[in-house]
Amino acid sequence: MDDMRLCELIETIHQNAVDHGWWEEDRSPGHVIALIHSEWSEALEEARNGNPMVYKVALTGMNARKVEPGDVEYGVFGKPEGVAVEIADGAIRILDYMGHLGFKPTQTVRELMKETCRVRDNVPDMIAELHKHTSYSYVTRSGKSDDVSPVLLHLVLTIALKWIETQGIDPLALILEKHEYNKTRPYKHGKRF
Repeated sequence: MDDMRLCELIETIHQNAVDHGWWEEDRSPGHVIALIHSEWSEALEEARNGNPMVYKVALTGMNARKVEPGDVEYGVFGKPEGVAVEIADGAIRILDYMGHLGFKPTQTVRELMKETCRVRDNVPDMIAELHKHTSYSYVTRSGKSDDVSPVLLHLVLTIALKWIETQGIDPLALILEKHEYNKTRPYKHGKRF
């Protein structure tokens, strides 16, 4: 897909989260922000483990193994993993939360990518930047820690997508690939929260 309206992407991502039980209980803003932070930390762990930006893991029973693009499992059973995939997961969490909040930006994803923001060169600095702005979005809007600023989440989303793009990866295509995989996952992806 070449481009997509951001509001359509938000609606698609949020509906999948609703369908998978993520919004059956009311979650506090802190709960959602913590889950976004967890994705940034998973990206750092992927980098620390020397993993590439994007790879796939074939899941068979309780076993997982990396698969290459030529393997049969790559396109069918391969779970997208990697540094950029975890950043995309954080973006997916932000898009879901924007949908929950009723945030309806008018621009396309490509227009969002043209916005000016700071993108760090290396993974640890980039992760720190994402953590910083994610935390700011949690406390800045009203000065209370029980509120979230959709405008600042929009900035975090922009930073994340632009960083993926600097790695030579189409951020929209990566998000849609991970979204397609997420549609196949069990209720709450098999997790408590």
